[in-house]
Parts: sequence; C-alpha cells; structure tokens
Amino acid sequence: MAISANQRFTRGNACPICAGFESARRGQQTRCHGFLSSDGEYAHCTREEYAGTLRQETNGQTFAHRLVGDCRCGVRHDPSPPPTVTTGAHKPRISATYDYRDADDTLAYQVIRKNPKGFSQRQLDVNGEWVYNVQGVTPILYRLPQVLAADHATPVYITEGEKDADRLAAMGYIATTNAGGANKWREEYAESLRGRHVVILPDNDDPGREHGEKVARSLLAVAASVRVLTLPNLPAKGDVSDWLAADGDAAELDALTKAAPLVDARFAPKGDNEHPANTSSTSFTLTRLADLLREPVEEAEWVVKGILPTAGTSLIVAKPKVGKTTLVRNLALDVSRGNRFLNRETKQGSVIYLALEEKRGKVQEHFGSLGATIADQAPLFVHVGSAPQNPMAQLRTLIDRHHPVLVIIDPLQRFMRLKDGNSYTEVTTAMEPINDLARESGAHIVLIHHANKNSYGGGDSVLGSTGFFAGVDTLITLRDDRGRSIETTQRYGDDLSETALLFDVATGRVTLGASSEEGQQHEVAGAIRAVLRKGTQDETAIRKAVGGDQRLTSKELRVMFESGEVTRSETGKKGHPYLYSLAMPDDKATQQDSMLDGRFFPKGNTDHRASGDVFADTNEEMATWVG
Repeated sequence: MAISANQRFTRGNACPICAGFESARRGQQTRCHGFLSSDGEYAHCTREEYAGTLRQETNGQTFAHRLVGDCRCGVRHDPSPPPTVTTGAHKPRISATYDYRDADDTLAYQVIRKNPKGFSQRQLDVNGEWVYNVQGVTPILYRLPQVLAADHATPVYITEGEKDADRLAAMGYIATTNAGGANKWREEYAESLRGRHVVILPDNDDPGREHGEKVARSLLAVAASVRVLTLPNLPAKGDVSDWLAADGDAAELDALTKAAPLVDARFAPKGDNEHPANTSSTSFTLTRLADLLREPVEEAEWVVKGILPTAGTSLIVAKPKVGKTTLVRNLALDVSRGNRFLNRETKQGSVIYLALEEKRGKVQEHFGSLGATIADQAPLFVHVGSAPQNPMAQLRTLIDRHHPVLVIIDPLQRFMRLKDGNSYTEVTTAMEPINDLARESGAHIVLIHHANKNSYGGGDSVLGSTGFFAGVDTLITLRDDRGRSIETTQRYGDDLSETALLFDVATGRVTLGASSEEGQQHEVAGAIRAVLRKGTQDETAIRKAVGGDQRLTSKELRVMFESGEVTRSETGKKGHPYLYSLAMPDDKATQQDSMLDGRFFPKGNTDHRASGDVFADTNEEMATWVG
C-alpha cells in the first residue's frame, strides 16, 4: 500500500492518538512513524502503549485506530479537532504510575497511565532521567517481590491490568499482571509462578477471554494449579474492579475461587506436548514396586461403612416414585444422629440437605413422619427451594460454615442446570467442581438423579451421559421391577448385590432385607425339600423336578448335605448315583420353611411367592413418600 507524504504524521500534522510525528526527537515519547488512512477514518499509530486491545496490522508496525465512533483501543477519539490539524501541544497528562520491581525490589521500569486513557512504559537512564522505552530491560510481572514472598499455599490472582492488581492487593490478596494488558503475556513470565496456585480473572470481552486462555496454557506445565474465574454479572468489558464496585466482596470472591474449575489440557492446543494436563506435580514420580509394597496400606474412612467414603461422591438413581427421597432422608437423619443406616455403622456429624424441587410443607411433613421432632438437636440443616444463581460457590460457603460429613443434593439436575445431560463434556465439566469440593472438604456428597426407562444395572441405569457414572465413587441403584430393592457399584469397598429394601409402616424407616441371591437360594432349598418329602431321589431327578438353574440346584443340594439337612446313600459312582433324603421329620422341615419365609418375605404379605413380588412394599400409604 503506497503512503503519500500528506498522509504521514509531521510536526504540523501530528498523530491524533499519541500526538507524535516521525521527525520528533528520540526518547521524548513523541516519535510516531504512522499515517492517516486515505479516507481519513483511521489513524495508523506505531505506539504500542496506546493500542489497548488492538492488534498490529499486517505491515507489522502500526495499530489502526478508528477516529469516528468506538475504537477497540478503549478510547473514543471523537469529537476532537480534525486529525489533520492536531498538534503536539495537547499531550495527555499522567494520571497514574505503576512500578515494576525485580526480585530484589529494585525498580526495573514503570508503566504510566494517561488521561485520556493511554499507557506507555519508561525507565531511568544512568543519569536518573526518564527514557520512554524499555530497551534492554527484562520484562517481569507486576508486584513480583510480593508474589515471590507469598506462601506457596496462597493463591495468586492474575488480572488484566495494574489497577485491578492493586485493588486486590489492597484487600490482602496476592495479585499480579503483565505490562500491556490483554495478549501481551510472555512465556517467560510463567517461571515466576512455578509451584503456585494461580487464579486468572479475565475481563468480560473476547480479548480478555483469549488472554485468559493464553495465560492458562502458559502456566499448565509449571503451576501447582490453574483456575480461570469468570466473575458473575460483569458488564461488557468489565473487570474485577467493576465487580467489586458492584458490591462484590472478599467472602464471595473466596467462594467463587474455590468453586472455579481447575484448568486442564482442554486449554492446550491439540498435539501440544509442552502443556500436559494440570496436576499438583510438575513431573512424573516413580516408586520402585518393592518400596510401594512396603508402604502402609491406607485405611478407607466411611460416612456409611462400606458404601459412602469420606471425601467422596455418590449417585443415587431410580425411576420416579421408587424411593430415592425416602432413602436419602433416612440417611440424613441416621448420619446426623450417629445411628446405623441399612444395618451399617455411620460417622456422626453435620448434614446439609438441599431439597430443590419440593414444597416446604411437604418436606416438613415427611421428616416428621420419619420421627424428627422440634426437640431433635441433631445437626441436620435443610434448604427448601430452588438453587441460587451461583450454586457451587454458595454450597462451598455453607460447607465452610457447617463442616458437614454429608451433603445431599436432591435432585442433581436442579443444582447443575445442564443444557444437555447427554453431553459427556458438559457433564464431566459440571461434575468436576463437585468432586473437588468433596475431596477438599472431606464431606461425602450424595447426588440424586433419575434412571433410564429401559435399562437397569450398573452405569447403564443412569439417565444421560456416562459422565455421571464415571464421576462418582459409588453408584446406588434402586429398582422396583420385582419389588423395591437396592444395589451398589463402587470404586472402593465391595459392591452390594441386589437386596430387598423394606419400608417400616409404623416408622417410615428403611432397612435391608435379603439379597436376591439369598432369596433364590432359599426358594431352591424349599423346592428341594418339597421334592424329597415325596421320597428318596437322585440328583438328576431332583434337578428335573425343581427346574430353573440346574447349577444353582446342585450347589444348594450340596450345601444342604454338608449342613446335615439331607442325607445320601450309595457310592455316587456309575450305575450307583447318590440318593438323597431329608434328615429331619417332615413336620420340622415344614416349620423351617415357615421361619425362613419371615426373613425373605416381609410379614403382612402372605402371597409374595405366588405373585413373584419378593421385595414388595408393605403399605400402600408409604407410596406417597416414595419419590
């Protein structure tokens, strides 16, 4: 592109952005090699300190400022005298200075802020005079001595400007920034933050978000942790100073910081091996297997022994009206009181229960039916109603205040507000801060969710993405296809096989009955007894008469023989198979069947075997509480 002499900035036709021109003396902050566009709508200024978020033109030297209307540098340049007659007489005045000091607290250079808005950098020469350039100076982070002196456990906030960093520092935070603002981050800055917990506060515009991602990528390989905190309710182009001015405070900032998701390799470009996923370590640590085996075995701690680990998460899924809400309210009461739950020991402590979709009166009535009274001093804290605007931050505040051992979120969808529950990326991103909160606080967090309509068992029973199942330590599935039952799939401890879930009519409390395997064994044993009451039989005849799974029949027959319940004769060799008989009189065998029925079939329902409903509820009225 040809530039005419009339377009060049001169003493009599100075740059309308920096008031500089090409023939100005060096070192006086008035030299500009730019020009006006041929249509007069843009001033191509070469001074980077006035560029704001403008990007350098493809000619590699100038920044194109719009002279009419809004300019992306952040300053509106009209109304003003026509650019062709602007002179150097009206220079911007300095409104603030920001000292950049090195690790020894020696002034390295200074950023100055001008009014109208603009920035430039300067350093002192050997004579103590200001020179308006930073040639020969090593770029450093703002407030570097304070960053280096801070405890490594203290988070370091990275803002997009010195004003914001100073505002946070005045509140007692460790804060820093880089000269030049957005898109001026240098890779060498990262080393000063090695091993630090970093929180990036991007401005609310595209350049700010791009800058935040660039900083995050730079720090992934060196920082102990990296979080990008998008402040809520920021105006367009707003920053942390705007947020604080709009009644933001330290307590909320702390809560938002803890709730902000950790940055991982999603910020790194594909194929970028220089920035691996963020971890608390900067390298792999190898341990010889023999040494690993010598280490003491870490004992698991439980909120509910064998099912709900401390500092863990669980997901309870079921179809509507099967018993999720009744189960977790029993759980909440038992943990807060230190009572056993499902025949297992509990860790007594505070409980937070978030009832996010029921009316207050219904919650009150239900807990009352479970035995809670106004005299109950158990530390159980209940929220009834919708989730607040920033649920993770608010939940973290509650946990910091009450130190619960158990948190129940009922239901999960009302808390997460996911747009697409089938999206693995969206689900795992939403689950991550919940898991972080559980690990950091030591509480177990129970999440209530829905089951698929057409499948049961394991992760396939969970409605939506597999990210729900993958993100928890324990999956608890409730079923009602053969009466109400419960089963677990666990990362820690042994899975609980399908077991009857019994609701006490008088108290509304939930207990465990027999497992489905035990129920099957009992049914087979009863069938074997019925066959042998007719007389001595060999194993082939017994299996044929009982039907069903012949391996289970053979197994139960041997158990009954070893226990002495049946006897056998003959050698068991070819042509002489074992012959089995009942070892007790027929009336005693009938009595044993009757006693075992009381264990495997809930009392008050005598037709369960005929109907196949081994796990049926015992009272229709209870169904109103099963949700």
